[in-house]
Amino acid sequence: MSFIEEQRKQILEENNTAQTDFLDFVENLPPQATTIDVTNPLSGDIDCEVLAKCSFTGITSLIFAPGNITSLKNIPQGVTKVVCAENFLKEIPLLPESVMELDLQKNAIRLAAGPWSRDLKELTLSDNQISSLEDLPIGLEVLKVENCRLKILRLNGLEGLRVLHCSGNMGLVIEGVPDTLTDFQSENDVITEINKIREDTGHKKEPEKHANFQECLQEYFRLKTTYETRNLKIKRAVFKSAKSKKEYKANLLALKPKCSHCDRPVGSIFENKGRTYIARCGDRSHPCGFHIELFGGEFEPVAYTLGNYEKILEITKQFIIKDKLDVVFDYMTEAEGVEMFKANLDEYTKENHHYQTLKKEYDDTYFNEEQEEKLAVKKKKIAQIKERFQEILKTYKIDENQEILNDAMTIYIQELLPEINNEAFIRYKVREINLVDEQKKVFELFQRGWRPNQLEYTFGEYPRVVHYKI
Repeated sequence: MSFIEEQRKQILEENNTAQTDFLDFVENLPPQATTIDVTNPLSGDIDCEVLAKCSFTGITSLIFAPGNITSLKNIPQGVTKVVCAENFLKEIPLLPESVMELDLQKNAIRLAAGPWSRDLKELTLSDNQISSLEDLPIGLEVLKVENCRLKILRLNGLEGLRVLHCSGNMGLVIEGVPDTLTDFQSENDVITEINKIREDTGHKKEPEKHANFQECLQEYFRLKTTYETRNLKIKRAVFKSAKSKKEYKANLLALKPKCSHCDRPVGSIFENKGRTYIARCGDRSHPCGFHIELFGGEFEPVAYTLGNYEKILEITKQFIIKDKLDVVFDYMTEAEGVEMFKANLDEYTKENHHYQTLKKEYDDTYFNEEQEEKLAVKKKKIAQIKERFQEILKTYKIDENQEILNDAMTIYIQELLPEINNEAFIRYKVREINLVDEQKKVFELFQRGWRPNQLEYTFGEYPRVVHYKI
């Protein structure tokens, strides 16, 4: 039993007073109340059916203070806002169709699969133990899932999503990122699109393994960096303590670094063989269980693959022409020529299909007409908002009315900035802040219109975890 489960069990066995305290609280409210805001912490299970029994028919908001609430059920129809953050819920409560805003951050929720409210617009589940988030409502506009355990986040069909906060989910893969985002917060290592799987080439889609590979690869380099940094400090200490180069070399040869796993003075081996990353114990005769082997996949630049396809197509065309001429000049029979022609034509058709598919993806990366149309519309809208903003500022300069300035700043914050952020999100697939000078604390904005994986073509196996034991 986990620590959280033990806490929940202790609450339910020793301090399950939430229902009584909740009833005492609502009995002091007027029947016409629309908001129930419980400011004192509650402990245990809550059944909201008591609201109907107490004749509360117009409740639209249910807000519970941080505490030890272990379950929440029978939320009445008509409630549009539910807040139960920093408690001990282990699952999403059954929601009425009316709920539009749900905040359950910092609970003990593991699985979030709904059923969701049809009208849900804002969903906050940050700081939970969620590993899966399924069947999100298509009308969702705000999603906050920071510091969870998500591996894959599917956003297909969420055409109205404006805000997405998903930092703290190592190796997260996001599918179907909409162009409507105006506030996107995540680390730089989040993968915002799985490599397109070309089913016609016989490749299999393995997104979960892909996500696991990213997480394991990060851990591999973390262990490698820690091991090398620790050894470098030891070597520097040996160098400082040595009285001569000869003594330093002798001490260095006698130095036996510790294994990253078993801590024995046998060292660890980190190496890269081809496309495989390997880490293991340095004791070759009696190694510990430390063993990492990660295959990085077989891929090449898309431009290089396109060039190869063009060469294959040209050669196949030459074969077709040659076969026709061989028949004309009686170097082969007509039946043989027809057979050869069909075989070469089938090969040409298949290779040309692969080529055209890949060429379209390549052109969409660099010359995406649909994206340019969206950017043109976005620029026009930004220009209109700027013009309106400037007109209001001109009025303010004449009248010096504080309310007019407030109106201008409202437009700037709520309309102009979100549209500028959304334009940048559409234009740039990669947006990073990189540290250039650590001493002077100089940072650099790095933006690029494509992701590295869009420039690669996987022609063989996809990245996979062969061994992972640490």
